[in-house]
Order: sequence, then structure tokens, then C-alpha cells
Amino acid sequence: MKRYYIVLAAVLIIFSAFSDSNKLQAKGKAPKYIFYFIGDGMGISQVTATETYLALKNNYIGISPLSFTNFPVRTTVTTFADNRVITGSAAAGTALASGHKTSINTIGMNADHSEPLTSVAHNAKENKKRVGIITSVSIDHATPAAFYAHQPSRRMYYAIGRDLAKSDFDFFAGGDFVYPNGRSKTDTSLYYFAKQNNFSITRNATELKTVNTNNGKILALSNHIQNEGSLYYAIDRDSTHLDIADYTQKAIEVLDNKKGFFIMVEGGKIDWACHSNDFGTMLHEILDFNDAVKEAIEFYKRHPKETLIIVTADHETGGMSLGNSNLHYETRITLADNQKLSLDEFEIEVNKLKEQGATFEELIKSIETNFGINSVKELTLNTRDINLLKRAYFAFFKEDATAIARFKSDVLYGSNNPVVTSVGQIFSNKIGIGWGTGSHTGVRVPLYVIGRGSSEFINAKDNIDIPKILRRISKW
Repeated sequence: MKRYYIVLAAVLIIFSAFSDSNKLQAKGKAPKYIFYFIGDGMGISQVTATETYLALKNNYIGISPLSFTNFPVRTTVTTFADNRVITGSAAAGTALASGHKTSINTIGMNADHSEPLTSVAHNAKENKKRVGIITSVSIDHATPAAFYAHQPSRRMYYAIGRDLAKSDFDFFAGGDFVYPNGRSKTDTSLYYFAKQNNFSITRNATELKTVNTNNGKILALSNHIQNEGSLYYAIDRDSTHLDIADYTQKAIEVLDNKKGFFIMVEGGKIDWACHSNDFGTMLHEILDFNDAVKEAIEFYKRHPKETLIIVTADHETGGMSLGNSNLHYETRITLADNQKLSLDEFEIEVNKLKEQGATFEELIKSIETNFGINSVKELTLNTRDINLLKRAYFAFFKEDATAIARFKSDVLYGSNNPVVTSVGQIFSNKIGIGWGTGSHTGVRVPLYVIGRGSSEFINAKDNIDIPKILRRISKW
């Protein structure tokens, strides 16, 4: 109980400092430095579960706040698209970027694709600010693309890449392009077009470290690509890999100037992990996103009267719940520490085992190694679990038609492999996490704001309100 009051006192002190600062920022001149963080797929449940996990790791029941969850403005916004209640990243990204609803899969255009929409990043550039766009997925993915591109479909990766290459923005960072050389033999490399427009391209931490304000426009990509041009999941990375905190730190360094900057940072693989119903991986992605926000907060502390930080999400993914029908009111989410790799990487392991003609017992051994299954009582397989895994084994390893018919998955970004989805389901059941879907949901998402003009955002009700308010306080 003593620890609880100590933590509560610390939270109140932090909140008081943020609150006093917020009063100072409510009115007056426009913010000079703007950070816009978007946790793709990051609903309130994902945030709460992460804070609860951190508290339990410190041996108390409650929450241990993330870097942004005690910002003075804390509210929620709706996310529906122009033509659908449950939105997608393209429509939601466009709404967050432009302040206009649009149709599903549309990038930076109105719903019928008759007009381009202007993003707040373009507004910032028009007002002489330097602009940075950062993501943990491919740099031409839906959310980052919504801030610089105008295309009728998010799947037009090469065309979106051409929009990036033509851009006058100052700093782009992410994994890579999905199709850097196009999909046709006649397509020219996107790297070529970027270099023609005076972008310097970096590929690793060493090259990024040498970048400074004299390098001009920067396209910071990674030589460690996991899938579809994305950075590796945080759970799968090692110390040689770049992350969005590294990119955010460098963007601050090279974009700082007398007119200020606008930096959008997306934690894109929170969404991917939730599509796969992969809680352990999602947890690491939110903590990774949190580290990037910390970089902005450190900058804010040096420039409290000139800086605005916005943290929100485009939609919730997975219908995730902290609690499930398997454990009822019991919570075991710290057992997520037993997971050693993402379900994506585990799928690679499973594919290798199939190639080697592995037995069912060898598959179980791999599951034990990578997820701590059978290592403690709470993670011990029961008869139902074993029967499920046997069906999955016969469906995938033996390609048994009857077993295959038992497994159908609607996961968009995750695995359709019956072994992988079964392991994910069993692991979530045992640690007390529920999933309602492998897709998006239509629930409200959180909005957290601190800094110059932040009090204006308390009136935000929908995602399009965020850029509208930003334009108003920035006088764009």
C-alpha cells in the first residue's frame, strides 16, 4: 500500500506540472514546434493493458503511466470514414492529416477522388516550417502517405513513392518502399527519383549519425527489413536496428530552425501485431512508440512555451480486451515476458520445421522454447490445447484436408498458418487477453495533448477535429 501512495504522489506531481504548463500554453502565439504521434491500431484497451503490465512488473495493482497518458488534455475521438463505420488506415490517416473524411483506401483525396486534400504537413511547409514524416512500417504505407501523397488507392505503392520522391518535405524515415523498383520492368527506381530531387539516402545507424543540417533533404531507410518494407518488430530487433525513437531524435536535430518544424511519427506495427492477435508483440510496439514520444517530451522540456505534442490513433485493431472468458477476473499479462519473438518470426520457424519434416513433439518443443509453454503451471497445455495443436499440425505439416477445413482465418496482416494462429490463441487465453476480431473496430480512440494551444483540443470529438484545431491555433 505504501508503494501505491508513492506512485500516486508521483503521478499527481507530474500531472500538476503538466497542468500548470498547459494553462500557460492555452492562448497566445502559434506553436513553433509540432509533434503529431499516431499509434496505428492503438485503442484505449491497448494503452491500458500496457500501463497495467508496467504496474504489475513493479509489483502493484494499478497503472504505471506511459510518457503521454498524463498529458493535461486526455479525451477520445470517433474514427468513422466517409463511407463506412469501421475505418481503415488510409481513410483515417487522411482524416487526421487533412481534416476531411474520405472513402476507404483513399490517400489524400476526397471521397470520390475528384480533388486532392491538403494535409497539415503541407500547411506547415507552406508556412516555412521544416517537415518530417516517420514510421515503423514502409514509408509509402497508408498513414505516412496520407500526409504527403494524393492517390485513389493505398495499394498504389509505386505512385505513392513517386509522390514522396517529388516532395519538398525535409525528412522521411521508415523501413523502405514496398516496391522500390516498381512492379514493371520499365519502372525506374524510386531511389533514383528521390536522388534527382536532392534527397540524401541513409541505410543504417552509422550513416544516419553523420547526417546534419547541411545534408539537405533526408530519406532515412533501414537495411533491416522484416516484411512489406517495414522495420522489424521491437521484440525481434537487436541493437544494430534503428527504431522510431532513433529517427525522431535525428529529425529533431536536423529540422530545428528559426521557423520551427512539424514532425509526424507513426507506430505502424502496433496495428500489425493486433491484426495477428499477438499481445506480446503489441506490448513491445507500444513501448517502442512510447520511447519515441519521450524524445519529443525531452525537447518540450527545453522549449515548453513553443512546443505542441499530439498523441492519438487512427483506429483500434483486434477488439482487444484486458481479461477473457478463460480466466474470468484473473490477470496474468506479465507472463507475456515468456514470448521471445513475434508470431511473424515464429511462422518462419514453423515453416522451417515443416521443411525438415518435424514431428508433433518437435513442434511442441519449439513452442515451449519461444513462448515458455509448459515452463510454469499457468502456461501448461491442457487436453483442449493439445488437441487444437494436433489439428493444426495435421492441417499444416501433413496438409490433411479434413484438418485444413477446420481452420479459416480472416487476419489481414497476420498469419493464415493454423499452427501460428493456434499458438497465438492459446497464449492469449493463458495470459488473460481477449480478442474480438483480426480486423479493425469502430470504437473511439484516445487523444493526448500537451503544450502550446493544447487546451483547445479538449473540444475534439472526431478525428477530423484534430487537424482543424491544429490549423486554427497555428493560424494556417
